[in-house]
Amino acid sequence: MTMLRKLALGTLAALSLASTSAAAATIDTTSGLLRGAALGRFGNAAGQSFTAVDNVLTSIAFQFSEANRANANDAYTLDLLTGDGLAGRSLLGTPISFTVTTTGRGFTFTSVALPNIAVTAMERYTAVLRSTNTRYAVGLGPDVQSGVTRDAYTGGQAYFAAAPYPNCANASTSNCDLNARITGTTVAAVPEPATWATMFLGLSLGGVALRRRARRPVRLAA
Repeated sequence: MTMLRKLALGTLAALSLASTSAAAATIDTTSGLLRGAALGRFGNAAGQSFTAVDNVLTSIAFQFSEANRANANDAYTLDLLTGDGLAGRSLLGTPISFTVTTTGRGFTFTSVALPNIAVTAMERYTAVLRSTNTRYAVGLGPDVQSGVTRDAYTGGQAYFAAAPYPNCANASTSNCDLNARITGTTVAAVPEPATWATMFLGLSLGGVALRRRARRPVRLAA
């Protein structure tokens, strides 16, 4: 294999790595012991904080159960805030509106697609639901009535405008989590235009040097 070809293959490999993203990862905060809280009864807002494991978020899902069919309201908004709690800076600008269509008492996930939100891995963020809805209950755990004190997800916790249960207070001692799934992916940084130019210039100069070397006459010993 010629030196020029090696340089070309090396450059192509670097370009490929620069544009490759890893497989999607999911943060799962669900507990096996479920309860529910209708936001319209607990301050109209609830959030789940989490520790990001990727640098791009693509969707967030929460579990809902139909608790009061008489209430026709099914509208929610989803926001994504920096830090822990309900008062961080919004990464969306405008919250995403969505509706829940779950029927029955069982808890079912409703997923909301995100416009590929850039975050920092290992930093805390909070996904916040807002609604005056009393028709649906948002799934959470663990069940305070069971006496179980384990924390389903230690990388974050649930936050409420008004706490629905004693162990769901907005404090660091809370072991309460909304049942959520946060999906993301890790995208490699794309080189700056100047970096691309430098790589191609280096490859071109290498090719010129090799061609000059090939044209140089060979001197034989007498």
